[in-house]
Amino acid sequence: MENKVFNPVLVISEKLGDYPAEKKMHLLSVILPNILMDFHKVLLKAPSGVITSEEYKLDDGSMSIVLEGINERKGPAGCRIVSADVKKG
Repeated sequence: MENKVFNPVLVISEKLGDYPAEKKMHLLSVILPNILMDFHKVLLKAPSGVITSEEYKLDDGSMSIVLEGINERKGPAGCRIVSADVKKG
């Protein structure tokens, strides 16, 4: 049985598509790690077993990153992201 781990960075990277290379690298290396850290804090505060979503809009208004996750049990190890999406514009 294959155990797949959801990778939000890979999913977001693929969804950026034709986004300019320099901006894409900045987003993936600087902005996205901060978004993921913030979302992890959101999940830690969320009730156990409840799907939580958050939308993060970029300052330039070019896109939003939408994350969904669940706190399966209290504590950092119980939090996981279940979906990631990019909304342009």
